[in-house]
Amino acid sequence: TNTHLGWLLPVVFQLEAKLNRLETTSKMCLPLIRAVQDGIENRFGGMIKDPELIAAAILLPKFKTTWTERADIIEA
Repeated sequence: TNTHLGWLLPVVFQLEAKLNRLETTSKMCLPLIRAVQDGIENRFGGMIKDPELIAAAILLPKFKTTWTERADIIEA
């Protein structure tokens, strides 16, 4: 199967948002949630500011700029 590189950042941002919601609402598994968040940051943290990945996500009609509200990311 083929997957467009433009899917990477929107999926990572969505996963981070869901984990943040879980962190505030969950009473159990907080160490697990934080470990997953740290792992995502370690693996994908440098990619968040990559202009090519940002452009790939913006150029996909499905996402455009709806996947993040951070202006510093969109303007990069």
